[in-house]
Amino acid sequence: MKQLKKDRIVSHYYNHLNDNELKLIFQHKDITSDTLQGLLYQVFIWCCLLFQLQSGEHYKLLIFQFVFLPNSGINFFKYSQKNDQGEVNRNFDALMIPVPSDPEG
Repeated sequence: MKQLKKDRIVSHYYNHLNDNELKLIFQHKDITSDTLQGLLYQVFIWCCLLFQLQSGEHYKLLIFQFVFLPNSGINFFKYSQKNDQGEVNRNFDALMIPVPSDPEG
């Protein structure tokens, strides 16, 4: 996000991204699946958009929070929320966020 703000693609960290800003982010030269780093950036951005990660939650993601379904969908279990300061190991009331599979394949 720092680089996107520096490149003037997004205006502020705390504002919602508009459609044009999202388009510019995904068209950025570093957001590509052609390189491992670019793919990592894509995964990071999608996780932020889909799961609304806040306050460093993206640094604490663990593989067991993602349940990959037979239909290619994903169930993501969010253990820490803004109004719930529990950590992954202490919080048993996780918010399950379903991510349906792509209907096109």
